[in-house]
Amino acid sequence: MSPPPQSTRSAITSFSRKSQNNLQLKARNMEGLQGFSTLTYHDNWEDFTGKDCKKHWDVLLKRIRRKYPDIYGLWFFEFQNRGAPHFHFLTNHYIDSSWLRRNWNDIVDPENAIHMRYGADSQKLRKPHAAGAYAAKYTSKSEQKQVPENFQDVGRFWGIFGMAKTAKLHFAVGNKEFFNLIRMIRKGYRKHVQTYGRYKKHGKGLVGF
Repeated sequence: MSPPPQSTRSAITSFSRKSQNNLQLKARNMEGLQGFSTLTYHDNWEDFTGKDCKKHWDVLLKRIRRKYPDIYGLWFFEFQNRGAPHFHFLTNHYIDSSWLRRNWNDIVDPENAIHMRYGADSQKLRKPHAAGAYAAKYTSKSEQKQVPENFQDVGRFWGIFGMAKTAKLHFAVGNKEFFNLIRMIRKGYRKHVQTYGRYKKHGKGLVGF
C-alpha cells in the first residue's frame, strides 16, 4: 500500500487580515504593557531570510530576558516600503533605547555605525491601556504586509513571549448563575449582530464578538 499523500502548505506571501485581527485581540487583552519598541535593518539585509531575522530576534530576546527576568509581551514582523524587514514589540517593561540599540547592533551588524544609530528605538506607551490601538495602528499599513518577492522563509508574522497576563473570567461551572450568564451573553450577541453585523468597522476600531 502506498503512503497517503502529504499535504503541502503554500508559501506565506502576506500578513493576513485574520492574523492581524488575532494580534490586535491579544494586545487588547494583555495586561500591564508599558513599552513599545522597533527593530530594523539599515544595510546588508538583502541576503537575509525570515529564518535569519527570527534568529536575530531570538538572540535579542534572550538578552532582554536576562535584563528583565519577568518580561512578557508580543511581537510582530513587517516590511518597510524599501523592502527591509523590521520588528515591533510590546512589553510590560520600558526598555532603554540606548541599551536596545547597542545589543541589536551587536547581533545584526556590529561594524555598521549607521545601524547602531538608527537600528532600534523604544518608547513608553502614553496610554498603557490602549496597547491594542498601537498594534492596530502598525498592523493596518497594508503596504507593509506584503512579503517582498525575493524574501524567503518569512515564517510567523507575530507571537507572544513570557508569562503574559491576560484578562480572564472565572466561572463556577454548573451553577445557576453560570447558565444565566451564558443566556445573557447569547442574547447580547444576537442583538449585536443585528445592529452591527458580525464584524464591522466602527470609527477607527473594529467592533465584534
